[in-house]
Amino acid sequence: MLLKKSWFLYAAFLYPKESQSGFQSPSLSSPHNRHSVRGHWAYLRSGPSYDFVCYRQLVHEITQAFNGISQEILQIKGLLEGPHNREDLGQHLRRLQDKEKEKLELTAELQLAKQNAQDHPGVAAHEQEIQELKQKLIQTIEAISEILQDFKYDSEESR
Repeated sequence: MLLKKSWFLYAAFLYPKESQSGFQSPSLSSPHNRHSVRGHWAYLRSGPSYDFVCYRQLVHEITQAFNGISQEILQIKGLLEGPHNREDLGQHLRRLQDKEKEKLELTAELQLAKQNAQDHPGVAAHEQEIQELKQKLIQTIEAISEILQDFKYDSEESR
């Protein structure tokens, strides 16, 4: 029961698109990602003066939501590694949190790069940076998907 709860708690919150055969690749379809993307888009549209106060509030709210999830995941990790003797699953959760942190950092870098490109149109270096960051973000999302699949298969193995 705990394994099922931990899998669905994490995956359903961040990646709500579920198919009959399992979870699909993570995408920008999660509610928090959509909220962040829309918020950043609105922030960029407010340029060149930028409505930083509203954007800062949005980032704060999203950060609080992710911090809450992170705390729950750490509790589940402790239960998996302790009473349930499933260090393998705990390691998956640790790797997952590391990749999620990397994804958030890349997303922030991408948002700054987009702002730089908007503020300095025609600078090829800004466009190249955006493309490089998008590629890194895709690779990180693919790694997250792989970790989620590993977690799912390893948790089903224990049945």
